[in-house]
Amino acid sequence: MQRTFENATWYPQKSVVSYNESYTYTPVSAEEENADETMLTINMGAYDVWYQMINKPKYYQAWQALVQAYELMLNSDYLNRLEAYNAKYYFFDNFADVQTYVLPTLTADDQDTIYNDPDFGMSSITGLSKWTAAAAEGTK
Repeated sequence: MQRTFENATWYPQKSVVSYNESYTYTPVSAEEENADETMLTINMGAYDVWYQMINKPKYYQAWQALVQAYELMLNSDYLNRLEAYNAKYYFFDNFADVQTYVLPTLTADDQDTIYNDPDFGMSSITGLSKWTAAAAEGTK
């Protein structure tokens, strides 16, 4: 058996070598040239992945955690929630101020409905985050 490594490429950022393996088997005798033979071998690709995951340096694992947290923050609409928290704490916690300054042209029943709606109401962080997202989209 002869093993040949082809297309070997070094990736210094990951400290990984990528390659393809090819095997050439020489028959034992002339009668066995066409014989079908099953050979069990180790799956080198899976072994390589397992070895790299087990032996990753701590700084690489920390970097992966930071990147995952960053991606989660970008995809979670955190700016609108942050603005909603601030708006709730500083202004929208007082229903009288919302009636006077935000919803003055609506009737009292409509003001109450908009403020206390369970999904889109201005009395909750979830509802205010949807209002801030709508306001941000309206300015584009």
